[in-house]
Amino acid sequence: MDVYFTLLIRCFLLNLLFVALPGLLIAAVIMDRLGRKVSMSTMFFLSYIFLLPLVIYQPESLTTGLLLGARICITEAFAVVFLYAPDQGILNLG
Repeated sequence: MDVYFTLLIRCFLLNLLFVALPGLLIAAVIMDRLGRKVSMSTMFFLSYIFLLPLVIYQPESLTTGLLLGARICITEAFAVVFLYAPDQGILNLG
């Protein structure tokens, strides 16, 4: 197998296991406990908090951790936006 293809598969699996699935699970739990608006605004704010230290130079391990935390929060916020926002509006095409 090609080295780049193996790296691509490894990155995809790590993204799925450590970002996408935890983000969706956290979204389900927080949506159940707090509601749609509070969970969405909280996750956007937390993603801002995770990204704010990256304005200045950080060590590589801290940068990776902050980016993963921000990605989890953004994944959850957009899951809430795209799954629950269409239910709020009524579209009449007739």
